[in-house]
Amino acid sequence: MNRTRTTAALLATAASAAALIALAGLVGCPNNLPTMLYTPITGLIIDSATLVSGLGCGTQPGQVYKYAAIASLPPDAGGPLAGLPVSGVFDCFSNGQFSNLPTPDGGTTTYTVTIYAYDQASFPEAQLGLCDYMNVDAACPSEMPATVEKYISKANWTTTCLASQVQGVSEVAICGTLVRSSDASLLPDEGTAGDAGDAGDAGAAGDAGGDAGGDAGAGQGEAGDAGGGEGGAEASARDGAAAD
Repeated sequence: MNRTRTTAALLATAASAAALIALAGLVGCPNNLPTMLYTPITGLIIDSATLVSGLGCGTQPGQVYKYAAIASLPPDAGGPLAGLPVSGVFDCFSNGQFSNLPTPDGGTTTYTVTIYAYDQASFPEAQLGLCDYMNVDAACPSEMPATVEKYISKANWTTTCLASQVQGVSEVAICGTLVRSSDASLLPDEGTAGDAGDAGDAGAAGDAGGDAGGDAGAGQGEAGDAGGGEGGAEASARDGAAAD
């Protein structure tokens, strides 16, 4: 009798446990709705590591301290666009970023980004470097292109980048190598190399002309000497015939 009661109690306990497990399964039914963990920022990124390659970041002369970037539409894009250009100043070790730039038609748009890099001694800290300490509602000078352009003559290096803004994508700009600002006007696309080549060609042509003129003069001199000699011989022959 006791054995029967014990078996019944065990069966009841097992049934209760099974019911609890089933109920827990219903309560813990997984949510099949998709979860978005990250939304890409539409805009442009300037890869600082690539930008300052060969120079490096630091506070010493010859090292990049900060860089300014001005993004605008290329000259052949059909004219100005409200909201452009835009600008920013970034620490050397930080990637520059522009988000949700204005577009002419809302589609993919290509932008020109001009870079002005400074060493610590040249950077206009009082004019462009105080944004971190300003009230969040205050206008940051480095975000005003007209203000940034006032100090680009102090930049040690410069280059130009191109990037296309694609909806939902953070596109990395393709940048040229930073060159000394004083050397920027001496790049091959400015025609300096071509001018030097033209000058060399002109000099070579002048040398060739001089040589040809000299050779012609020498030829005329030889011809004159020969003519003079023949004339003297004929005169001598006539004088001898008269004497006879």
